[in-house]
Amino acid sequence: MRNLILAVSMTVCLAFTGCGAHVATTAAVPGQVQPVNDFEAYAFRTLDDSQVGLNKTKEQILNGGLPKSLTADLDRAIALYNTAQQVLKNYDTAARAGNDVSALQQELAGDLATLIQLLANLKPPAGTPPAS
Repeated sequence: MRNLILAVSMTVCLAFTGCGAHVATTAAVPGQVQPVNDFEAYAFRTLDDSQVGLNKTKEQILNGGLPKSLTADLDRAIALYNTAQQVLKNYDTAARAGNDVSALQQELAGDLATLIQLLANLKPPAGTPPAS
């Protein structure tokens, strides 16, 4: 009987201590303005990831890991990235002022889609040997 009470007590204790719902949270970065909505957060993340991809591609072209013939496509992607950055700044300013941002959102969504496609085209097919 004593073992049964001990087993039930241990089970109840474990059940109450380990069954809380886990909710992942992301802390705000001090000094950084937080996005006004989910679309803006998506745009920030996409542009941040794109910048990493553009830098990596540029490095690979300079190192000979990718053919120099991709330079023109890389330049187009960089120009579009810069345009999207400016549209995002305009979007953020307009949204924080309470203005209609639907046209800016549509423009930015199109820029991001095109940028993603350009970046995908800069990636060599799997199994492609490095440029010589």
